[in-house]
Amino acid sequence: MKLLPFIATLFLTLSSCQPSTERPPNETVLADTVGFAGFGFELLLAKIEQLEAKLQEQNSIQQQLDATSKLISTLQRRLDETQSTLQARDALVGNLQQKLSQSESQFRQAQDNLAKQVTQNVQLNRNVYILSGYPSCRDAPDQTGPQKLRVGSQTVQGYCEQDDYGGGWLVIQRRSSGGLGAESFNRSWADYRNGFGSLDGDHWWGLEKVHLLTKGHVHELLVEVTDGFWGIQWAKWNRFQLGSEMKRYEIVLLEGCSGNGTCYGLEKGEPFNTFDRSSSESCEEMVREGGWWLKSFCRSNLNAIIRSSNQESNMIWHHSQKLSSRIMIRMKIDNL
Repeated sequence: MKLLPFIATLFLTLSSCQPSTERPPNETVLADTVGFAGFGFELLLAKIEQLEAKLQEQNSIQQQLDATSKLISTLQRRLDETQSTLQARDALVGNLQQKLSQSESQFRQAQDNLAKQVTQNVQLNRNVYILSGYPSCRDAPDQTGPQKLRVGSQTVQGYCEQDDYGGGWLVIQRRSSGGLGAESFNRSWADYRNGFGSLDGDHWWGLEKVHLLTKGHVHELLVEVTDGFWGIQWAKWNRFQLGSEMKRYEIVLLEGCSGNGTCYGLEKGEPFNTFDRSSSESCEEMVREGGWWLKSFCRSNLNAIIRSSNQESNMIWHHSQKLSSRIMIRMKIDNL
């Protein structure tokens, strides 16, 4: 309650109660007393105003304190809620970490078991391959030389080239520079079909085996030739397949050639010819010295006779005389 208006009203009431301006002596004293009291009353009013101002200030401070206390209570409640949430999350994280640790342990155990199983399977496959033969030279050990290969239902020997051109190649023809005791390639149809020679030296692996390998899976083909002028040249085809004996072992697929040598030594659609089984009248003379894929263009025969250095050689690759050669195939991984 405000005191200042009440006191001011009281003062005005007392002042208005004086009946006359002429007063007896004793009234004069009373008037002086009242005047003095009025001055004191003013001082009292001033003091009351100061007290009231302080009271209002204290009320304002109290309101601020109440608001601050309320805010602190709200913040404390939120802090408690946050701490409770964090504790719940900590418990959840701890639980997840425990499960993760268990999962990692189980994963490592499963990984170890899988590695052991893979090792056992590899060893088992190796044992099977040793007995029944490798599907291709890609699957054989990384060591150049003869290996057991599985062709259809049979196990045969083949020479795997694991050092040159990325490895994984099966040598199906190899010829050296000739000389005394060199393998003769002037052979019959049956010899070229079945194969002849020594895997460690000059040899022809056999058309039937090449057909069986390439009919079930697309292969790459690589022809490597050497001469005294150009040195080693090679041509590689990305896709190669050989037809059956009924199709005269015709080249039924030959695509995507690259290399540092010519790609025109072979052509798709050319059948194989020997002196005793030929369909190429225009290349009869060339066939008399060794079997080859010939049709109408007598451009190549890497199985023809290799002459001595002072004589013209009939072993040619796209009309160019050569001194040695290798023909190799490699199974394509993607079969495309």
